[in-house]
Amino acid sequence: MKAVIQKNMKIFKKKRVDTLILGSTHYEHIRPQIQKVLGEKVYIIDQAEIVADKLKEYLKRHPDVEKLCKRGKQRKFFTTTDPESFWRVGKKMASMDKKDVQSAIINI
Repeated sequence: MKAVIQKNMKIFKKKRVDTLILGSTHYEHIRPQIQKVLGEKVYIIDQAEIVADKLKEYLKRHPDVEKLCKRGKQRKFFTTTDPESFWRVGKKMASMDKKDVQSAIINI
């Protein structure tokens, strides 16, 4: 992963960018490595934090949503990647049962 990050960050280093916007919530997982390659002077804007903060604000303004989410007390996680892999990573961040993880890919 380190070699891939270094290769993909070359253009930003060459252009001497001062700010980088991470365009996917997945990049949060490698943000420290990106920061290390680009250096501490490069400001990284992480949309994952922005999305989480906005959702938190929204839920505070709409407490009725929490009641709706608890109805039935069942959670389902849908992923476009392998459900097994998603569960192995996801169970570290949220208490999720393996049976609650399903593929979001529809085979036609």
